[in-house]
This record gives sequence, structure tokens and C-alpha cells, in this order.
Amino acid sequence: MKILFFGDSNTYGYDPRGAFGGRYLREIRWTDRLQEAMRGEAEIIAEGMNGRSIPQSRGELRWLVRRLRETEADLLAVMLGTNDCLQMRTPSAEAAAERLRVMVRLLREEEPAVFREAALCRLLILAPPTVEFGGAIFGERPWIPPVRLTDAYRAVAEEAGALFIDTAAWELPMSFDRVHLSEEGHRLMAERLQTALTECLRD
Repeated sequence: MKILFFGDSNTYGYDPRGAFGGRYLREIRWTDRLQEAMRGEAEIIAEGMNGRSIPQSRGELRWLVRRLRETEADLLAVMLGTNDCLQMRTPSAEAAAERLRVMVRLLREEEPAVFREAALCRLLILAPPTVEFGGAIFGERPWIPPVRLTDAYRAVAEEAGALFIDTAAWELPMSFDRVHLSEEGHRLMAERLQTALTECLRD
């Protein structure tokens, strides 16, 4: 099985500790740890990009569709929404979920052969780790309570007939900026995701 993870900086493995940021080593990133743990069971394809928000147009999705075809992925795992919330004046789980709903609809309209005919590719929606919007990267911005995307994302997954995993429930350790996973957060993410994926795909 091939699993393509489509995400943001926490899928990329961004390390905020450097002056200009950086990237954790392969042995630290959760995607590479997960690949090692699932060797022989699944191939993990990590497609994370710093700053990525939920695509809202067919144009934005063309690259993803092309990548799905190139890799012949069996499962598309989407973990996005953090950057969408960061860009909102008042972060909202419902607003992020609506953006995700639009993405799923456009993706299925753009490439029905991938997601409908013969069930060539299944969809997995992951609620991302909960972040705090008053961390070090926000300067003078007033502290805003963390936004938990779990319930809103679960509803989107149910509507779409997609699989769902709630990484927010794991309360993963974050770096000093309270947005990016720490080294320990990456370790736990890989460990718990392996278990969750095994359970999900067994059903």
C-alpha cells in the first residue's frame, strides 16, 4: 500500500529552532519514522510544504492530482488547516472545515477516476495537532484560545465517506512556538499514527 501524506510544515518536518528555521533530520521526522515502522506494510510518501493552506481551486489541486497519478497512491492522507486558522482574524474550526469541504468536493470533481471509479484511492482526513495562537511567532498578537479541529473535521470525513484520525487527541509535544512539533512530538506522532493507521485500514 502507498500512502501519500499531503500536509504543511508539520508534515515537512520544519524545525523552528534555527535563525531562519530549518528541517529536522530524517531520523527525527515522523514521516520517516513511520516509514521505518511500517516497512513491508506501506510506503509513506511525504508531501509537506511550509505555509501550505487548504487548496480552494482546481488550479491549486492540479499538482496534487498529478502526484497521485505519478505515485499510484492507494490512500491520500490530508492534514491541513493550521495555516488557514493562522491567517484568520478570529480562528474558527467551522471555517477551516468548510475550506476542507470545498477541497474534497473539487478534488472529486476534478479527478473522479482517482476517487470513485474502482475505488482506486481512498481519502483519510486527519485533524492536525492543536496549536496555540499566542506563541513566540505571533509577536504582539493577543493570545487566542487554541482551536481544536476535531469535531468539525470528523463531520467532513463522515459526509465524504472518508477515514478519520484525530491527532489532536494525542496532545503531542510542541516546540517553543507552540505551532510546530518538537522532536518528541515527531516520535510520538509516528508511534501513534502507526497504530491508528493499522486500526483504520483494518476496518
